[in-house]
Amino acid sequence: MATVALTAVLLAVWRPNYFLLMVAMFSFYLAFSGYRALYHKRPGGVGALDWMATLATLIASAGLAVFGLVRPSPVWQRLGVVAIVFGVIGAIVAGRHAWHFVRPSADVRAWWFDHMIGMLASYIATVTAFSVVNFTFLPPVARWLWPTLVGTPLVAIWVSYHRGRFKRRATAATAIG
Repeated sequence: MATVALTAVLLAVWRPNYFLLMVAMFSFYLAFSGYRALYHKRPGGVGALDWMATLATLIASAGLAVFGLVRPSPVWQRLGVVAIVFGVIGAIVAGRHAWHFVRPSADVRAWWFDHMIGMLASYIATVTAFSVVNFTFLPPVARWLWPTLVGTPLVAIWVSYHRGRFKRRATAATAIG
């Protein structure tokens, strides 16, 4: 994902495309935050790198949403809805991470959920990229948004299932012990 993001950033700079730049930052942050969640399970695991990436993602996400609303060029006019949706999602994800940096969760498995959500969300971003390039039979907005519309509820169901499973396991261990 780092290589994909870097090449997208280079392309966005080479052929000025702020939409691609901000979507690349948002997509990379999903994988980055999932990876960094492994470090957050230790005390003091949140560092300057986490804060910088989160702040950059908040800025890029806000930029996506604003440009989606303002639509300053033909690219933004065609994909304004996509920019708004991804901008809002990116701001929520990065804002949630910033909140948890300041107020860590009491759940000892929070790092595990953050890791898996980040990895699954980055998979959704990868499927989106594949869809945008290859599913030309779909309208442009549908190519961009169907993976998010399908994947996000599946991730929410997965999280809910595992939270319940961990809770049942803890309850059973308490009853035995």
